Amino acid sequence: MIDEKCLMFAVRIVNLCRFLDNEKKGKHIVDQIMRSGMSIGANYAEVECAISDNDFLAKLYIS
Repeated sequence: MIDEKCLMFAVRIVNLCRFLDNEKKGKHIVDQIMRSGMSIGANYAEVECAISDNDFLAKLYIS
């Protein structure tokens, strides 16, 4: 379920960035939104590979 939410969030971020890029509103802000929005899914993917409960919580906190 969280995987799906991360994916849907990433899709919404991409759509937002495309809209903002078409409007020519601050390219550096669009780039930062894209990087930070997409990193959530990548960080959550690392959570699934945690080797202990403490490692799981630490990685989940980062994402």
